[in-house]
Amino acid sequence: MENYAALTDERSLDNDETFLQKLETLTRALTPLDDMAILLGVSESFLSDLLEDRTTHSSQIYRRIRAELRLQLRQYTVQRAAKGSAEAEEKIVEYMENSEL
Repeated sequence: MENYAALTDERSLDNDETFLQKLETLTRALTPLDDMAILLGVSESFLSDLLEDRTTHSSQIYRRIRAELRLQLRQYTVQRAAKGSAEAEEKIVEYMENSEL
């Protein structure tokens, strides 16, 4: 992977298509933040700040993919519960309680 630390303005990474694609790939793989920073060649604090700022492309990509993965896991759990998994049924109750407004 490329090392982006050499760029003078790290914030410009938020508009770099290659950086954003790599971020998406690493997010889909559920890569921990510290490993993600190493693989992207940026500091962990920079990446953390970038992802916490909800106005950045990076944050939007990261949050969207994490939401998609959580949805996939919930759908899988519902399928398992429908097949009689007691663990999955318990998890469904937890999901229901957490989704109350």
